[in-house]
This record gives sequence, structure tokens and C-alpha cells, in this order.
Amino acid sequence: LIFDFADYAVQDAYLKRLAFFAEKKGFVGKLMTDTQLHSFHGFNAHDYRAETLAAFFQKAEQERFPLNKSEIQLCDILFHNGIIVRTENGIEAGNGAIVSLSRQSPQSLRYRFITHECLHGIYFINEDFRKTVAEVFQQTDPRSVLFLRRYFEVTPTLNYNTADEYLVQNEFMAYILQQNSGYL
Repeated sequence: LIFDFADYAVQDAYLKRLAFFAEKKGFVGKLMTDTQLHSFHGFNAHDYRAETLAAFFQKAEQERFPLNKSEIQLCDILFHNGIIVRTENGIEAGNGAIVSLSRQSPQSLRYRFITHECLHGIYFINEDFRKTVAEVFQQTDPRSVLFLRRYFEVTPTLNYNTADEYLVQNEFMAYILQQNSGYL
């Protein structure tokens, strides 16, 4: 599913807590309160696979964590579209993924963001594509990979959990393929 939010504030209401739970170094797997997240930046655009979404909502349900109205609505949308499903074990991954961007982003960035995020969507749902990305990643100059990892870690608006190889390879792919051929 593609979400095109009116602005960053609306997007944050739906996805900021999820961003930290899913990808931010030092926060992965944790449900942070609004007070804890207040001064932090999520992302200007988002992408999440079904497994991550299921883990987030399952943990919130297990811990009786108070989600906001937008997150509850997101959960309903995900159930309705089969991206997450309820089983006897709780909330589990269904099929699909979500990506988002905000209309507050400048038009020139919106094109790059939607390309970047939709590439993640393909990565999430296409195993052959993931295998090809892994092969290219393994063949990439180790110094370039190290540079990229450090970039992901030290860029304050990213702060990716680079211990997660799935995430690193997914971002590697999207940052490379989002580039217009005119930039090469």
C-alpha cells in the first residue's frame, strides 16, 4: 500500500513510533512513548514489510501499549488488506508492505522518495530481487560498503541500525537505484 500523507505531522502520527521500532539504532524492537519520541526525527518517507508491521502491532497488543488513533487506524487498514493477519498465535505477517511519503516534501524530492520507497516495496515482496541485491552487495568494494554503513549510522536523519544486514542491503539497493540516470 502507498500512503501519500498531507504533511509530515500526519505521517509522523501514523509511522514515527514504527520507524524507531523498526530501523533506528538503539531503539529497534522498543515501543517508545510520545514523550520519549518528541524531540526525535522519524523519516521524511517510510517503508515497512509485513513482518515488521506484525511484530510492532503484536508487541503493542502484548504489552497493552497505548497506541495513538492514527496507529490504531493503520492497524485496521493493514488487517483489512491482509498485510497483517490474526492467528491463534496473535498478529502475524500476511502479504505485502507499506510505503509512504508526504505532500509537504518538495516536488523534486517526492519523485526521489516515491522511487526509493517503492524499490523497498519490491525488495520486501520479491525474493529473486533480494537475491540479486545480495549478490551485488557481496561484490561491492568493501571500502564503499564501509562508507555506506558509516553514512547510515552518522547521518542524524537516518541513524539506521546497521547491524541488520537485511536493512543495510535494502537501503544500499534503494539509494543506488533511486538515482536518475542523468546523475551517473
